[in-house]
Amino acid sequence: MNMWKWTLILVAMLWPIRNVTAQVVTVVVNEDGSPVEAPSKQSQNLGVDKSKISDTKSHFSDKTDSARYTADDTDLIWSIKLLKRTFEKQKNNFVVSPLSIYFATDLLANGAADDNLQEIMSGILTETADYSIDDINNSLKRYLSKISSAFEINNSIWADDVKSQYLDVVQNMLGADVKSRPDSTKVINQWVEDKTHGRILSLLDVQETVEGTIYLVNTTYFKDDWVVGFDKDVTKEDDFDSFDGQTDKVNMMYKKMSVEYYEDDDMQAIRLPYKNGDTIQIFLPKSDIADFIKNLDAEKLKIPYRYKTVHIYLPRFEIGYTNDKLVEDFQYFGLQAAFDEQRIDLFPKLSNIPHYVAQIVHQANIKLDEEGTVASAATAVGMLKTSAIARPDKNIYFRADKPFVFMIDNGAFIGAYLKGRLD
Repeated sequence: MNMWKWTLILVAMLWPIRNVTAQVVTVVVNEDGSPVEAPSKQSQNLGVDKSKISDTKSHFSDKTDSARYTADDTDLIWSIKLLKRTFEKQKNNFVVSPLSIYFATDLLANGAADDNLQEIMSGILTETADYSIDDINNSLKRYLSKISSAFEINNSIWADDVKSQYLDVVQNMLGADVKSRPDSTKVINQWVEDKTHGRILSLLDVQETVEGTIYLVNTTYFKDDWVVGFDKDVTKEDDFDSFDGQTDKVNMMYKKMSVEYYEDDDMQAIRLPYKNGDTIQIFLPKSDIADFIKNLDAEKLKIPYRYKTVHIYLPRFEIGYTNDKLVEDFQYFGLQAAFDEQRIDLFPKLSNIPHYVAQIVHQANIKLDEEGTVASAATAVGMLKTSAIARPDKNIYFRADKPFVFMIDNGAFIGAYLKGRLD
């Protein structure tokens, strides 16, 4: 019996806002942003000069459900699962894109059936048996219609042989472009490069494609400025207590601002807004970050923030990460049938030609600086024949000079900064 391969390649990348060729709007705050010197590990009861506080509240519009790409808590749950699994294997700085992988997995699931579909659904796409693949499609369609202008999300199908019913679904629900299989993957790479504004240059190895090959491709691009940026002239070299026990150096940014803040026995947390309504959250554990990540769950990250005046110290950082063994991770999450090369009934809704999953690769990169954040994500699936407000009475210091977790929205991107370095 002739068999076929199916290859899933996942790539997510974040890039610095100053490197983006598109127009950038910069927020200028006319105030004195010089840092207040504070002990590294504790705060002091000092008076607050409110005239020198940058206020994100006046700029920040209440978040809508546009930041949620699932109808329930699956986005948070999936992001935390991926964070935990990656941390188990990667004891250095990393970033992953749960959102990009989720879109790729939905493209995959729409072609699957029976036990294979159920494993894909329960392993990644939903936490409840009450949701069908149609529910997932509808949720993503709503998400695409409500995302902020900071996002650009594109899907495409490159194939010779795909069933019309499958194409109808992914076109109508996910806005996918349908394209003929190119002679070379170089054509697909160019499409990805264009959709990510030149940030992902070589998603796939350049090679001739084989007759019957199918590629399912998602690109996700995010670009925005902070509502209140950090002042470059006060960024300075500082110590960082890294996960490996070493004391490293970082370029520490600083800003005193009115910001969404939370603190309990386990952590401090802040939520910083971008101009178009999206946010990044920084979770700073008070104890060992390994225990913190191990005990994370969706409820813990449903944080009741309150506006506080906070002295924020945050490293300017850049992280690159590659994982070419995501097949093992998907199997860990409960997907088994999709990788069985002896099966010919795995994806009957996609094509008349049987396929199985042979490889999954994920790459990610993030650079966060004084101006804001740019994020790009691309996911390609290649198939060969057989992804509340209050003011404080005292100064509060959020000093990220030890390992922390960060997350854009409810899992567009998530990662951990574990080891300091000068970027």
